[in-house]
Amino acid sequence: MAPCRAVILDIDGIIVLGRPSDGRPWSAELEADLGLRADALQQDFFEPHWTEIVLGRADLMDRLAPILQRIAPHLDD
Repeated sequence: MAPCRAVILDIDGIIVLGRPSDGRPWSAELEADLGLRADALQQDFFEPHWTEIVLGRADLMDRLAPILQRIAPHLDD
């Protein structure tokens, strides 16, 4: 069985506070693990869409899926 890999988003920062063991940010291994550049995710997803998602004005998957198809087409949904 292939390993399961996922990106989990923590909207309020309570669960994901970085990596206490080494002090690196949560996204430190994102590109190595998933082939997803953290800067592209920040620029294309978080900056333009996150506020609307958190406020309940936009659906997370409606906004995330097309962006992942563009910036990381090798990932499936």
